[in-house]
Amino acid sequence: MKIKIKKFPEGAKQAKGLAVVIDVIRANTTITGLLDKGAKKIIAVSELDDARKLKKKNPSFLLIGERRCLKPMGFDYGNSPVELKNVDFKGKTVVMTTTNGTRGIANAKNADEIILGSFVNFNAIFNYIKNKKPGIVSLIALGSNNIEAPEDEIFAGYLKAKLENKDYKLSDLREKVMKSRSVRIATRAGYGKDVDYCLKSNIFGIVPKVFKEDGLLVIRNAS
Repeated sequence: MKIKIKKFPEGAKQAKGLAVVIDVIRANTTITGLLDKGAKKIIAVSELDDARKLKKKNPSFLLIGERRCLKPMGFDYGNSPVELKNVDFKGKTVVMTTTNGTRGIANAKNADEIILGSFVNFNAIFNYIKNKKPGIVSLIALGSNNIEAPEDEIFAGYLKAKLENKDYKLSDLREKVMKSRSVRIATRAGYGKDVDYCLKSNIFGIVPKVFKEDGLLVIRNAS
């Protein structure tokens, strides 16, 4: 198994084999929670207009997303895993767009398979890859607006080490992540609780996997 770490949405274009798109704060944490809450599927789009067009054609769809960490006008919910914890999404179709996460997913089009990683589903992702035994694994640390995000870098390094049966200490995770641009922006926007939640480990046994359906990127639970 060859494991390579790529960075930023642009790096996602270079992903091959099994790609793990990493956006810990906050998109992947939100997506994993939505699937755990029973969402039927999540359609990932890059642009706000694409999301709104899908909603117009399908009024029952729910719009979730953010720009500059805030809920866009006309959307049902923002990209806050804490705010969405107690919302029932059973059977719902969600259209989601975020600044980094959904763009990274769209860019990883050359990979054979795309799954989404965050700390809340780390073990599920690790076990999925171990069972699949792919020849190539691409770990894509998306970062924040093309600036390295410690939380994504650490996740990628930790997963790579675990897959290679090497030691990797997470004891100073929070201290390192507190310096992240993602943390700073989320905290200023009033979402400090999201940061704490995104750093929790193994809350869910969910593996969000991206499928191409009718020209759309659709995320479902593959665990």
